[in-house]
Amino acid sequence: MLEKRLKIILDTNNLISFLISKQFQRFDKLLFSSDIQLIFSQDPKDNFLLALAIDSDADFLVTGDQDLLSLKTIENTVIITLNQLDDKLH
Repeated sequence: MLEKRLKIILDTNNLISFLISKQFQRFDKLLFSSDIQLIFSQDPKDNFLLALAIDSDADFLVTGDQDLLSLKTIENTVIITLNQLDDKLH
């Protein structure tokens, strides 16, 4: 039986900061994994990311935004940092 494919919303500001750092290799596993569906969005309003999380029934919203992180969850979506996601996946 196949396990559910994870849906992950990745705040693009987070993506950009990791791409320009030495930690960009961590994204290789995420970007090329068939077990994960990444959902990208770039919008200055946090509400857009929250709506996307709800509408897509995402498993995780990955961000560095402290306002979003303080919520911890929105419906069925867990709001975490990239380091926390890395810990959960490994």
